[in-house]
Amino acid sequence: MSAWSRTSVSNGPPMATPSPRKREHRRLFDEYFSIFPFDDLPPEAEGFDAGCGSGRWARFVAKRVTKLHCIDAADSALALARRVLSDYDNVVFHHAASFPGCRFP
Repeated sequence: MSAWSRTSVSNGPPMATPSPRKREHRRLFDEYFSIFPFDDLPPEAEGFDAGCGSGRWARFVAKRVTKLHCIDAADSALALARRVLSDYDNVVFHHAASFPGCRFP
């Protein structure tokens, strides 16, 4: 059993008050992505999350782009990300360990 299959994520109905854990995720996202100019993105912006894992951070980005490509090398991580992001119809999942055509130093 992979670590991803043991991860518990709830996609239940939105709560009036987010749980402390969800508030903490949001705070961390806002802190980490504070340098990213989301307000300057064009209306039809696309993005990607390489190594998306569970999709924890992708759910915050998906709200801000027209299409989000979630990429991970682990099938089990992508399965979990599909559940976490099931409310978003603008997310495309890719099973890949590297990007064709990209060269890494």
